[in-house]
Amino acid sequence: MSGVILGRRRDNDSIEIDPAMRLWPLVDADACKDMDCVYVTLNGVHTRRVNRRSHKLYVVIAGTLELRTGDNVQKIGANDAAIVPAGTWCELYGADAQVMIVCAPAFSAQDEEIERYA
Repeated sequence: MSGVILGRRRDNDSIEIDPAMRLWPLVDADACKDMDCVYVTLNGVHTRRVNRRSHKLYVVIAGTLELRTGDNVQKIGANDAAIVPAGTWCELYGADAQVMIVCAPAFSAQDEEIERYA
């Protein structure tokens, strides 16, 4: 990597991840394999999942975010941050949350396992 890599949110680039979460890619693995960055809005539950390779840094811009790992529940708000280490199962609950998520190394769907309910 050389120089500065810029990421800008473009409204027409959003992806619906699930009914509660919408995502806008900012910097992806094509730009930097060591990390990526997305902007998300979350209002409701984002299904429990684990990433086997990437650590995830959550920075709340607005609203509140609950991170549920087993019996542990952490609630953070605007200007707060939390890290979920690789290999940790986590469920997210957002209340009008606007969040920046940084994955290191860069996110790959093949590394993510999502809990499936019967």
